[in-house]
Amino acid sequence: MRVLPTRTLLLILALIIAVVLLLYIAWPKQPSPSKVSQVVPTPTVSPAHTVVSISPDTFQIPYSTVVSAAASLATVNVSTGTNKMTGLQLELQYDPKVLSGVVLSPGTFFPHSNVILNKTDPTTGRITYMIAVPLGTDGVSGDGAVATIQFKVIGKVGDITTLAILPQTIVTAQGVSPTVLKAATGANITITSSQTSTSSAFPTTIQTAPTTTPLQ
Repeated sequence: MRVLPTRTLLLILALIIAVVLLLYIAWPKQPSPSKVSQVVPTPTVSPAHTVVSISPDTFQIPYSTVVSAAASLATVNVSTGTNKMTGLQLELQYDPKVLSGVVLSPGTFFPHSNVILNKTDPTTGRITYMIAVPLGTDGVSGDGAVATIQFKVIGKVGDITTLAILPQTIVTAQGVSPTVLKAATGANITITSSQTSTSSAFPTTIQTAPTTTPLQ
């Protein structure tokens, strides 16, 4: 048998290795599974931090006050949190068969303010009261009385009504749009035969459930 020269054997071996490498390179490969990154949504922080409430949240008016036609007084309080409040559009509803002579006046929360609208419909018991800081004035933060409400009770013993803050109420704040109203709480009013009244400027709050307007 004839033995191939060593050089020939090496050449054949090199060709075999080259073919194997070419086949390895050309052979289709399975794609590696791609890594899917999960996007975690950033929670949205609501800019609404202002709470509007009527104080006291419960009145017990003795019938003697009705007979004497004495006026009662409530305050519209605000607690702004981090908001810099620039204005309030207060929408109120009351029962004209039980309350009369409802008058709103500016409180002390704004050092300087303009009453833009003060409209009361004594037939339907609907009030729109708009107050704001002067143009070019910074907003105000903190707690305080933004308005006062004076009213007379004309109902009978046992009548129950509310001074309700409606969902249409709007609170404006510096650098935030539209409204920053977080929650609003009205007041319950009951005419009693008792001589004890909670209708003074600094009344004792009776622990009953106030009228609350939930806001989105």
